[in-house]
Amino acid sequence: MPRRLSDPMSLRTWKYTATNADGKRLGEELINENLTGAVLGSQKPAYIAFRTALWLIHGWNQLGGLHYRLVLPNPRT
Repeated sequence: MPRRLSDPMSLRTWKYTATNADGKRLGEELINENLTGAVLGSQKPAYIAFRTALWLIHGWNQLGGLHYRLVLPNPRT
């Protein structure tokens, strides 16, 4: 039985997308171990809960410039 996204014990990697001011989508990236969106060398992906990932994306959106969205996983069938 798959865990719910709201389960605080469900740790996994999370992807996000970024959109610039013109509405151009910049692709999907993983949130890295430093909890940043930057691709810096050989950083590993972060294993975090859904709520933590959601708050990170919310914080990034407060910076302005790009608009970030969390990519939700497809439900298992």
